[in-house]
Amino acid sequence: MAFPRARSRKKIGASFGDFKTFSDEFSSKAMNLFGSGWTWLVADAGKLRVVQTKDADTPIVHGQTPS
Repeated sequence: MAFPRARSRKKIGASFGDFKTFSDEFSSKAMNLFGSGWTWLVADAGKLRVVQTKDADTPIVHGQTPS
């Protein structure tokens, strides 16, 4: 995973602690997703989160913004 720009680094740091923690969580969730679906980095209630959706679901319908 490429290292993000300064602005994104600050947001990731505030939500995950550091880039490695974010990268590990994102990679783990993506690798362990069974079947059809997606792993997303989303903005949710002012924080960044890593979430998964199944099939053609999207975080937008759950009030989250892909980041």
